Amino acid sequence: MSVDLYDTKAIVGAFREAGGMVYVYDLSKEGCPEICKKTAEGVSDRFGTKVGLSENSAIVGALFNNNMNGESAGKVYFYNVTEPECPEICTKLGEAANDEFGRSLGISNTFAIVGSRHGFSMGLRKVYVYKMDEPGCPEVCTKTGAPSFGAAVAVGNQYAIVGEALNNEGGG
Repeated sequence: MSVDLYDTKAIVGAFREAGGMVYVYDLSKEGCPEICKKTAEGVSDRFGTKVGLSENSAIVGALFNNNMNGESAGKVYFYNVTEPECPEICTKLGEAANDEFGRSLGISNTFAIVGSRHGFSMGLRKVYVYKMDEPGCPEVCTKTGAPSFGAAVAVGNQYAIVGEALNNEGGG
């Protein structure tokens, strides 16, 4: 399960429910009504394993999604949470089998950041940054690092931060 909160909206990912489901709620209204519900494409996608929320958008990871790039390549979905039924803005795919694209993620009004196990067999991980205020959510940059690079990520409207577990070179 994964959850996030932005102002008066909440998002809940329930990845074990029928391949995965995500619920977005309006906390400002009595009874916290559901704004929208999204479901997985495949029964083993683990859709909703990671979720994030900004003022206008939601990001949802389906790290075991099988697609044209391979089994468990992963897929990330972006939704507009300001409109009824939360229409899809764009999607992004993992680059290769077992990437588990969407393993970590974050979103702001300006950027989204997504981590994957890219090149996991070679001991690498990769992080992708996308522009959220442009059509199609274009990729801004990617960074590759050691086996635990991108294990945790966060993004604001100007900066992103990427965590690397088991590395204390920066004092952390």
